[in-house]
Amino acid sequence: MAKVVNSHRRSIGGVVWIIYLLLVPATSFLQGNTFGSAWYVAAAMIYVLASAQLLLVAHSRVVWSGRGWHSSISVMVVLGLSLVWLFLQLVIPYENAATKLLIDGSTPVWFNPNPMWTVVPGQTLELFQIELLMVVSFALTVSLVATRRRLKQLLAVLVLVLLSHALIGIAAKYFNFYLVELKQLDGHFSVARGWFVNRNHFASFLVLSSVSCLALIVHWWLRSTQKSAPIKLLSFRNLPYQLSILGLPVLLVGLLLSQSRAALLGFCVSLSLTVLAVKTTRELVFASRGALVAILLAIAIVFVGFGDEFSQRLLSGGLSLGERAEQWRATLSIIKSEWFFGYGGNSYATVFQLFREHDSLRQVIYNQSHNEFLHLWMEQGIVGLLLWLSVLGLVFRHLIRSMRTTSSSLVRGVLIACTCVLSAAILQSFVDFNLQIINIRFYFFVIMGIAFAAPAVKYRRPTQAMKSNALEKK
Repeated sequence: MAKVVNSHRRSIGGVVWIIYLLLVPATSFLQGNTFGSAWYVAAAMIYVLASAQLLLVAHSRVVWSGRGWHSSISVMVVLGLSLVWLFLQLVIPYENAATKLLIDGSTPVWFNPNPMWTVVPGQTLELFQIELLMVVSFALTVSLVATRRRLKQLLAVLVLVLLSHALIGIAAKYFNFYLVELKQLDGHFSVARGWFVNRNHFASFLVLSSVSCLALIVHWWLRSTQKSAPIKLLSFRNLPYQLSILGLPVLLVGLLLSQSRAALLGFCVSLSLTVLAVKTTRELVFASRGALVAILLAIAIVFVGFGDEFSQRLLSGGLSLGERAEQWRATLSIIKSEWFFGYGGNSYATVFQLFREHDSLRQVIYNQSHNEFLHLWMEQGIVGLLLWLSVLGLVFRHLIRSMRTTSSSLVRGVLIACTCVLSAAILQSFVDFNLQIINIRFYFFVIMGIAFAAPAVKYRRPTQAMKSNALEKK
């Protein structure tokens, strides 16, 4: 009887994993940076999966990543403190500079409101719901990705996500059709954007989802240079590796056609720094100069074939910041009044419009600062900013430590890929608001979860008999 019960529980755990694998690509097609009805459905499914996984872990021997969960506790604590800090903005009465201006300048004498810390309670509550979903998604990923098989399955799904979004975006550009409402677009009608309103966010999403291609290619490259049996690319069983090799040129084409300077340059910088900084990739590159020449030649061919518009944009606009510099100066001046507490989560549009004076910016509503860190500082104060920086610091510290200790070529490839794409997303966030788009932020947290789960996956070390069989097959 006990065996039957355990079998049923394992079956339920398998169903949870399958639904998770279906949910990850499904969320990539949800548009917008507001918590709409589609995201409420997705959030409900994620919460159900997390609850089911928690119950299975508590009452049975279901497959889960205990080691990964333990290594991520420090990040969980900081993320929890971030949620507490955000929740306090909804319940603590506090009259900040924006509230004083609103009450003193536009309300009658008889109106005596009880101002809260946040200027916009409804929007702060929405941000709290989004951040709670991100934390749960991170924890769910860490818990579920518990075996080598599951890790490979998730990577295979992400390869398909990259190819589908990139190819859809490329096709939409060349066949001149749009997957978003034209009234939402603010110029740049001829670029690749796929399911995203903003071309920069399309490019940012492609970079994040390329984590799978980079991980599998590094894994294959490491196996081909080691004494262990190399991965046979011509075998149908290794289709994810074949698609990964196809995915990188498709990624580059998508980035070029999006004309996103921040995404492409951020990816190139993060990839270069990762290759040079990580001993494994540095040795691979210098030991395989022929492969490096072939890669550079392929990049040159893709750039010549698809990079004309990007080159023209780069030459005409260069690396100019446009109106961003003026907006950053205005944002910093607003921060000075409430540098510690901030004005409340999701309050940027209201507060910026309230304080802006005779600036040279366009007369439109600015709901973000084109800089993740200034945006966070203005809304949630220095504490909110430091909490987010702490999360990033803990994630990269874990990545560096795990790369030094792991003996698995697959895990090492995953860690290298996570380091690259997370760095690229952060670099872009200095001049963009890519991490405020919900599905991009969701993937950012899922990849953070993979970074903690991968070093703890269960896998069989090759025995001497297995090594002998592999040598005989050679």
